[in-house]
Amino acid sequence: MRLDRYVQRRDRGYFYFRQRMPSGLRDITGKQEIVVSLRTRCPREAAERAVFIYATVQSWLEEVDVSDTITPKHAMAIAEHWRRRMLDADLDRRIEGQPLPHPGLPPFRRDRTQDESARVMDQARRGDFEHAAGWVNEELTRQGVAIPSDSSGWRRAAYYLVRAQLQVMDDLQRRDDNSLGELPVHFGDAEAEQGSAGHTLSQALAGWKSERTRPPNTLLEYSKQVQRFIELHGDLPVTAINKQQVREFKEAIQRLPKARRGDDAKRTLPELIAKYNDSDVPRVVPTSVKKAVGVIHTVLGWCVREGILDDNPAANVRVPDARRGRSSRQPFSRDDLRAIFERSRVYRSDLRPYRGSGEAAYWIPVLALYTGARLGELGQLRVADFETSGKSIVVSIRDDGQRSVKTKSSLRRIPVHWRLIDLGLIERVEWLRSIGRHDLFPLLPTSGKRTARFSKWINMYLRDACGIDDPNKVFHSFRHTFKDACREMELPEGVHNALLGHADGSVGGLYGSGYSNRVLNEWLQKIEYPGLKVPPPEVITRL
Repeated sequence: MRLDRYVQRRDRGYFYFRQRMPSGLRDITGKQEIVVSLRTRCPREAAERAVFIYATVQSWLEEVDVSDTITPKHAMAIAEHWRRRMLDADLDRRIEGQPLPHPGLPPFRRDRTQDESARVMDQARRGDFEHAAGWVNEELTRQGVAIPSDSSGWRRAAYYLVRAQLQVMDDLQRRDDNSLGELPVHFGDAEAEQGSAGHTLSQALAGWKSERTRPPNTLLEYSKQVQRFIELHGDLPVTAINKQQVREFKEAIQRLPKARRGDDAKRTLPELIAKYNDSDVPRVVPTSVKKAVGVIHTVLGWCVREGILDDNPAANVRVPDARRGRSSRQPFSRDDLRAIFERSRVYRSDLRPYRGSGEAAYWIPVLALYTGARLGELGQLRVADFETSGKSIVVSIRDDGQRSVKTKSSLRRIPVHWRLIDLGLIERVEWLRSIGRHDLFPLLPTSGKRTARFSKWINMYLRDACGIDDPNKVFHSFRHTFKDACREMELPEGVHNALLGHADGSVGGLYGSGYSNRVLNEWLQKIEYPGLKVPPPEVITRL
């Protein structure tokens, strides 16, 4: 396959893969092009690598439904923008003494009857927007949104626009009846008057985020939970949030299904509850509920520290003991390890599944077995993390702004086990260094959580290909297996903690700078899995 039109030389002679971003994704991603460095100055190598990049990009584009790029949050923002524009325009006409009603409210009359309102609401609930299609397209075009009218994203925008239109007409009726209790003001003026006292929950989240640098996964989780609260109650001023609303949020999260599939990711919190309300499905575990409520508690706690709130309304909102609902992760048995490393096709037949991200499918489980590191820590390793220290080779688990760790104690240096060296790990590191690669696993996705796709694949692979059907045995079980191996070889507890990145809770652990690389290396090399024979990869020089 020739891909000359996608390959371009630039930046000191290096080649890049470039492809135009589909129009439906430009507004969402903020990018006009997909640009990936091929990391070579050689035309032949660039052409070879471009084939893989092209296949990866096309696979990603196939997974993304370009016709459905309007999320619920985006649709609500479109409708809210229209609603505010209409109400501000109506106020301008009143101030100027111009005739009412405002002419920009198609397709319903201001003086509609209750029957007409009921008919419109019934049509919206059934997803029938034919009567409003022209107006919806006009408004989407006005706001710079281009999306096919037969897509679910368009129907989502139409739903919220129709809903906003009904709200506007109710607001106008109250203005006509003088039932507002005060003179209306423009939305921009009202927000200016509120000042800092008018912090909404989303603004409080932004303030909390700006307080200091936080791990990307933490920011993603906080944004998700705050958005869920907003979907349930609206983006309220934090001064209007009370304990009852936080309890209602907790109860709503408790009703979420544990597994959500298909288009569930695009549904709002109330939509998910309505869909699964009468279904006999497992619900989320208490740990997830505690995490969600904890996010709201933390963001509102920031408001207390900043003097925006006197008290935290999320304080003392209790969640059932999270430990009761948590499944206990179990270590792998010796037979499990043989099934994974001796009988599975990744190790026996050199299989490299697409979702396993090339050689990551081979190396990440082996590294987990002999380092005890977490999946996220292994997925973000770079060639530069491997260094010689005295007579040993160590790999560093770092937090450098682009990469993150779970806790401060997770920052550590782990000696490389002699088994990993025998399997060719250091040869692989040197080969990657020689071709200008920085990541140990270049085929893992570079955006979002790098190991998210790998995590789904490996846990499914353990069940389907290795026959390990115990739900408490997942990738994290490698960490438990390593811990048991440490105990079996009678490593001191402090050494366990140092290797695994656990904080030493003893008083003595507060003194000194910890174990030296020499001591850790001496103990680590004792770790063994009797009877296990991991075959080396057929090719070291492969991504």
